[in-house]
Amino acid sequence: MASNPRSVLCNQFLGSSPAARQQLNVDDLRPFTGQNLPMAGSLDAQVQVDGPLHALEGSGWVELDKGTVYGEPVNRIRAQGTIANQIIKLTSVT
Repeated sequence: MASNPRSVLCNQFLGSSPAARQQLNVDDLRPFTGQNLPMAGSLDAQVQVDGPLHALEGSGWVELDKGTVYGEPVNRIRAQGTIANQIIKLTSVT
């Protein structure tokens, strides 16, 4: 039986604890974004969300260490924000 990428990512990303810190590959986000992101590497994330995938609400952070963005090397970039009504609001990007 083939895995559904959304459920695999959801189980991996959210885990059994909604605020658990997880590690993901940037490509794992493709089912949610519907496109290839202009970055590569591994992400650390801590996100707490509630609701179905099409109507998530929550907050958290995502961090890319030693990856690339638009083909340029990045030592570290971290984004923190919220999601509600299918809108992501970034409160901090460093």
